[in-house]
Amino acid sequence: MFYYCASLQNLDVNHFDTSNVKDMSNMFSRCGSLTSLDISNFNTSKVIYMNAMFYNCVHLQDLNLGHFETDNVLYMDYMFDRCNQLTAIYLDLQEPFECKTIEDSNPLANLTNCILYVPVGVRTNYLAAGWDAYFKDIVETDMTATSINELGSDIQHSNDADIYSMDGKKFGNVSDTPTLPTGLYIIGGKKILMK
Repeated sequence: MFYYCASLQNLDVNHFDTSNVKDMSNMFSRCGSLTSLDISNFNTSKVIYMNAMFYNCVHLQDLNLGHFETDNVLYMDYMFDRCNQLTAIYLDLQEPFECKTIEDSNPLANLTNCILYVPVGVRTNYLAAGWDAYFKDIVETDMTATSINELGSDIQHSNDADIYSMDGKKFGNVSDTPTLPTGLYIIGGKKILMK
């Protein structure tokens, strides 16, 4: 659908009806200018093909998969291949999905610089499934708070809330870091856009 939209920088797909879609292969493949993508509202219950879905999204840093249902998916080959800038994936599932491939390619390969954010209380499920081998870290977070918010608007932070960059580097905490440069951060387990 958006295959090779190399200049596409922003994309709002929140209102897409994907309830009858069976093939999402190459859907965002080669969208080299995208840095953030939220498909958390996608209904993927009937999807069979997801191979190369995000292939070669070379500048993609932040991806919200939401309730990424993969029960009917048969092909996930090269799903995140060449997504080397990806530093954060949000996956709102209690259990990790099964990686189904036809070739000998794990769709989670090349994500070792990426932090996987999962719902509070389920990190051990992902560790038991061996997903820690694919990600830099697996972090529990409040999945209702993954939308980008401006600091000080509707989110209350305690003075001891930790501040992280999107690639997982700790800056400190709110009390000892009063000003931050413009950018996207994780503060107290929530994504915050500093303007």
